[in-house]
Amino acid sequence: ELSSVLSFSASKDRLWERQNIDDDFLNLRVGAGQIPLIAERQFQQRSFKLEPDVLEDEMYDLAERPVWLKNAPIMLSLKEDYITGVLGFSKNSVGLLRNMVMQLVLTHSYDEVKLVLLAGTAYSKDFDFVRYLPHNWDNERSIRFFAVTHSDTLQISEYLSKEIEQMLDEDQRKRSKRDQ
Repeated sequence: ELSSVLSFSASKDRLWERQNIDDDFLNLRVGAGQIPLIAERQFQQRSFKLEPDVLEDEMYDLAERPVWLKNAPIMLSLKEDYITGVLGFSKNSVGLLRNMVMQLVLTHSYDEVKLVLLAGTAYSKDFDFVRYLPHNWDNERSIRFFAVTHSDTLQISEYLSKEIEQMLDEDQRKRSKRDQ
């Protein structure tokens, strides 16, 4: 019904967003390629036979052979690989990074993922769209996490240092309470 579709935006449900409790939170598709099949194959163990069984031998050959999936999505987990570098020709690297940014902002809510961009002047135009994303602001919308100049970088660095210090202090207080 149309009314239920229109009222969805006002509800608290998150149809397309990945949350930090989801297995695929911060997972991005970075390409396609060959990956090994990750599945447990079950078959009867080889046993001694007086006469060779050609069909059984073929079954064992097939079951024991490694299987590779072609054109499978290659995923990057930013949760596991939180420090990630991109190498390659500038045009390809910028394209991949723009794709990664778009995947992040389209599948993750701005209240769960913040995007900090430190770009040199040569790349600022390639990523100018980021400055308009809600993911690029702090929660109070007072600091934009987009730096091209040295002073912008210092401002973001100071803000992040304070945030990290607060998180570490809070974590230490929780540990102290738990240990008492």
